[in-house]
Parts: sequence; C-alpha cells; structure tokens
Amino acid sequence: MNNLLKKYLSGEKINIEELDKLRNIPETDVADALREDWDDYFSVHTSTEKFQKWKRVLLGVAAVMLPVLLISTILLWNRTNSLSSQDIVIKTAANGERATITLPDGSEVTLNSNSCLSYKPEDFTGDTRSVTFEGEGFFTISKSDSKKFLVHTSLVSVDVKGTTFNLRSCKKDHTASLYLESGKVELKSVASGKCIEMIPGDFAYLDEDGIGFIKDENIDPRVPTAWKIGELIFINQNLGEVTGSLEYNYNTNIEFSDPQLVDIPFTGTLPNNNLPDAVHILELSMGLKCTKKGNTLLFYK
Repeated sequence: MNNLLKKYLSGEKINIEELDKLRNIPETDVADALREDWDDYFSVHTSTEKFQKWKRVLLGVAAVMLPVLLISTILLWNRTNSLSSQDIVIKTAANGERATITLPDGSEVTLNSNSCLSYKPEDFTGDTRSVTFEGEGFFTISKSDSKKFLVHTSLVSVDVKGTTFNLRSCKKDHTASLYLESGKVELKSVASGKCIEMIPGDFAYLDEDGIGFIKDENIDPRVPTAWKIGELIFINQNLGEVTGSLEYNYNTNIEFSDPQLVDIPFTGTLPNNNLPDAVHILELSMGLKCTKKGNTLLFYK
C-alpha cells in the first residue's frame, strides 16, 4: 500500500506538502491501495460471500470519499493555520479591573486596569518568546536557558532573563517605568535604543525626552506593586503625580482650579477600584473640594 496514503488513513500527522501529494494520487491507485490493505483485513476476519460483497461496496465508497476527505483535511489545516497566526488579545477596563493570564510557556502576567497584552501562538514556538503590551502589569516569566523573553511596548522594550517585575508603559502620557523584584532584565528605549541593565530592587523610569532612564535608589518596594492588592501608595509625591495615577487607573480627566495645587506634597494610600472614595480621601486630607463635569474632575480650594 502507498506509504503516504497509509500514513494518512492511520491518523498520523501529515504536512501540507504531503496533503498536496495525496490529492494528486489517481483514483485507480487509491482503490488499488485500499483493496490491497483491506484484503489483508478481510482474509483474517472472514471469507464468507456476504463479507466479500460488503468489501466491494466499502472499497468503492472509500475510493470516492477519499478525495473529499483530503479536501476537507486541507481546508481544516488552512483554517487552523490561519487561526494560529491571529493575535490573542487580553484587555482590562478601568475602575480597578484586573486579570491574570497564563502564557503558552507557563509565564504569568497580571494586568492592572486599563491595560492590554497581545501575542500570537507562534511567538512561543521559536528561539524567542515575545508579547506586545500597553498599560501596567506584573510579569512572572518562566526561566529558559534557550529561549529569551521580550516585552514590546510603544515606549520601551524589555529583554527578560527569567524574572519577576512590574512594568508600566503609557503612550498617552509618554511615561514608562519598571520595578525589578527578582532576576535580571535589560530595559531599552524604543526612541533612542539606549539600554540599562537592572538588578533586583532597581526602579527605573523613562526621562522626559524618552531617550534615557533615571533610576530611583530610594523606592519603597510596596509602591510599584500596591495595585495588585487594590491600593495606590504615594510617599511624598505631589498632587500632580497623584492625580495622574488616578487618571490612568480610572480613565478620567482631573484638573485644578489653581495651578499651584499641583505641587502640594501628598503621602497616603488611595483605593484603585473606587474613584469616589479616592476623591473623598484627597478632599479630607488636603482640604480641597471636587466637582464633576462630564468626565472631568475639578479640584479647588
């Protein structure tokens, strides 16, 4: 029996080139191959006249149906191949929504609100694993000596060595930062190509020009990842930075009646899943009032 035909009928995996070859096998050859194979089967199981009649019927049906099955298989292969090249996209909404995704290599990513992660299944089949990301997320990357892991954003890219880190990249306000909890990463600016190596405990953020990085040596490790437990922690940060975080997490706009209010320092904890409570805490602790107009919050004395 034709080895390729036998391979197909036995259910073994065949590639698209082999499928093309099968489609070109003449029907007479298909019938002869099936007859040769089934003769062996029927000679073992029965030799009665009744089964000989059924054998002729089945061989005829098989010879007719095989081209149909081959075409169906090719269509299914093309459909599967097409699906495998499509992006898998995971998005979270504002107002504190979070999601944890397990990637094909076992790595895990927890997305903060208003974030998006995407990848193609084939991005994990070669020498490099990679995802595209925007927003804020905590990454736990499975270590691999043979396959590095890349995170691509609009502002920075991260070359991961098997590690855990918190990454934030927001194209809208042109800010990006990374806190490395464990392992080792290389952080690179998309605009300039400048890179920095980071070790556990490092916190670095993109400068105002977007071409280099600034390291904060005194970062409190609770601050970058507080969102994972539903909190936003601020230590001696000005109100402009505080409201910037609120704008990002709640997808809202915040303004001040007096520009000087932006520079007032604030230390405290705000919820990242309840905007009215966050606003109320700022009102009480800073002696401010807040009114809402559409999607804009206005703080005033």
